[in-house]
Amino acid sequence: MMMCLRMLLRAPLMMVFAIIFAVSINKDLSIVMAIALHILA
Repeated sequence: MMMCLRMLLRAPLMMVFAIIFAVSINKDLSIVMAIALHILA
């Protein structure tokens, strides 16, 4: 998971893809992901 976060910070496109992927799996997960991205940003 941490490796994924590092990749997200380096690649904005991958970050967007990860958010869409999270939404497709679970909306609650996407919310957590969005919060984490805001904290890291």
